[in-house]
Amino acid sequence: MKKELNYIEQLQKATSIYRSIISFGLDPLLHALAKEFANAGIEGFYHQLQKLFTYMKEQGVYPGAFKPNHGFYSIHGNGREYNFRGLEVLGKIMNLIEEMFPDMPIILDYKRGDIGKSSANYAIEGFKFWGADAVTISPYMGEDSMTPFAEYCGLQPAIAENRGVYALNLTYNPGAKDFEMLDLVNGKKVYMEVSEWIRNNAGRYPGLGAVVGAPGLNELSKIAKFNMETIDLIPLLIPGVGGQGGSASQVCNVLRDAGYDHEVVRINVSSGLTHPWGEKNQAPDDWFKIITDKLFEYNKETGMA
Repeated sequence: MKKELNYIEQLQKATSIYRSIISFGLDPLLHALAKEFANAGIEGFYHQLQKLFTYMKEQGVYPGAFKPNHGFYSIHGNGREYNFRGLEVLGKIMNLIEEMFPDMPIILDYKRGDIGKSSANYAIEGFKFWGADAVTISPYMGEDSMTPFAEYCGLQPAIAENRGVYALNLTYNPGAKDFEMLDLVNGKKVYMEVSEWIRNNAGRYPGLGAVVGAPGLNELSKIAKFNMETIDLIPLLIPGVGGQGGSASQVCNVLRDAGYDHEVVRINVSSGLTHPWGEKNQAPDDWFKIITDKLFEYNKETGMA
């Protein structure tokens, strides 16, 4: 179903309503669940979110998007035994978000990318099967791999559904040096070639954006300033804050220096919000308050609270 607003407008509206540019990454770890839900398996994470979301609404503390990572759900169950518990829970969580936070963007993090026909199927999976507002994709098979996704946020009425697409631009995992940071014969880094494709196509596909890791502040600054050379708004999804060591305030300073529109930016925090008590520890009794307080701190750090 086509959205009334394009994805950029959805981000801007959500920023205005929820007063946040934080993306809440929903990556469940069963051993870090609250005691009251620990024996329920992946379904326990759904029930934990029900309680958390209710408390967040009571306190008036919100993120600016939710980002469930597909891989944290698909591992629960057994396909050969027709058991898809984790994916069923993912669907329930997406419905819960839509019910409780109607204007909140849901970014499905599944990093798909394949030859044209396969990418077209993966785009259907993300936008029609899951009904996500935006998805993450891998750009490294080139334009014919990316375009089937980008067309869902494009200007062609027969295809476009006002969705968003975040292409992996520059990540900050250790393996980023193996490909993304390589020098090309034209003197550019690989990640800057990806930036150029995104920028050159942003007008044709409003809602086409980039994933840029927070720990790489120098590179983030370079990409942000490069994007500002066009009149088109390019959404940024910036992971790496919280458990991965990045600072939301430093990210905001970089974006402010570049003159970047913060309303189309989402700074993602996953483990730093789903289990801020650590991966090896079970949640304390006041877990829902701890998470909500951490979210408030991140909103404050970005100047939104």
